[in-house]
Amino acid sequence: MRRRLSAGVLTLAAVAVIGGAGSASAASPDQGSCPGGYELKSLRFVLSQAAPGFKDTIKAADVNGDKLLCYKEVPAPLYDPTFSYTDNHIPNP
Repeated sequence: MRRRLSAGVLTLAAVAVIGGAGSASAASPDQGSCPGGYELKSLRFVLSQAAPGFKDTIKAADVNGDKLLCYKEVPAPLYDPTFSYTDNHIPNP
């Protein structure tokens, strides 16, 4: 079961990074924005939902370093909770 959970979270991490460039929802300018369907959450909250082996990957997703991520629970019967995440603002290079 733990391998299924880990594989599911890793898959969702990849989906979050790839899908993170979707349409933006309203947020204050200093907080960036989130794709549609995502909620702005603290990095601490997202880490509290993660399997232990994925905490470094989730921390690395906070590209702008503001300790905020866009978070969305994904309905999936095999994992609880299953979620997707991405940074709330990717800075321009």
